[in-house]
Amino acid sequence: MNFGNMKYMLDGKYRELEEWMIFALHLGRYVKKYAFEKKKTFNIYIYLPNSLSFSYFLMHGMFDAQVEQLISDEIIIRRFEQLIAGDVVYYLDGGTWKRCSLEEEVVKNLISEGSQHLKVLNHGGVSDYIPSGKWETHVMIANRKFENIMNARVVKDIQRVTGNIKRIYSPKYITRQEVLNIPAAYVIGNRTEFKRYIDEITYLYKDIVFTSSTILQDGTKTNFCSIQWISKKDENTFEANNHEWVIFIGASKALALMSEFENAGRIILDDRFEDWTTSANLRENIEQEILVSGAEVITSTFVEELCKEKVSIPKGVEILVWK
Repeated sequence: MNFGNMKYMLDGKYRELEEWMIFALHLGRYVKKYAFEKKKTFNIYIYLPNSLSFSYFLMHGMFDAQVEQLISDEIIIRRFEQLIAGDVVYYLDGGTWKRCSLEEEVVKNLISEGSQHLKVLNHGGVSDYIPSGKWETHVMIANRKFENIMNARVVKDIQRVTGNIKRIYSPKYITRQEVLNIPAAYVIGNRTEFKRYIDEITYLYKDIVFTSSTILQDGTKTNFCSIQWISKKDENTFEANNHEWVIFIGASKALALMSEFENAGRIILDDRFEDWTTSANLRENIEQEILVSGAEVITSTFVEELCKEKVSIPKGVEILVWK
């Protein structure tokens, strides 16, 4: 997506994006590409006027980069090869969507040299072998896992993604995102507040009118999942890889939970209008973490890299980067 062609509505007119909006979009795109290419992440603390509004643009940029990454058949195959016994997929069997468990990892060379199949448990204890040629049209990964192999269940409320997101991005890319079900970012924050204001700003891209909810979907209305919330029940069990990003919206959430996600890349958005004491405690915690762990502060290098991408930090925004 060419962010230069994107405008937003203000006082009844579509205007050029503000500097902070452009910064957030390009920052999101940069960090996502970095993690994809380097297979690792780092940590970012950002002190800014409005963390909630900033988060919408940041995650949009991250999703934009992810869409570009999902275009190759190799990535599709690699994602399915990561599945193990007990993982859940949605399987379109004879026109009916079913929730099925994988019985084992991808079965290779079943029919011929190089062939690949998913082995799922269907109704009546029957095993079905789904060839790789059907994965993109007949399978959606559910990002769920059962300890035991479960019998198939008919699922009546599967909704495929529709709407302007398939006009903004290639329908093929969106379909692949839906099949793979890989969130561009994991989010910790006030979910109710996030959803309350997500449609406050209207955008225009070419001739397409949309809001942030068009891009940032969490799997509640469809199987499509561009972001994933980490809820209270997930906090003690969620494990993020070192090439994934967790976004903390607000100092209080970060102060309480940032230590739980040290293996992932953490982007902490601290709002200037949040309680000053909470923000101060958060910054002290970050300083202590850097000192105790012997982490390297790379803010200057990071800013230089952004400058190479013609991205500058807006006035009123402070940033600290470490790894």
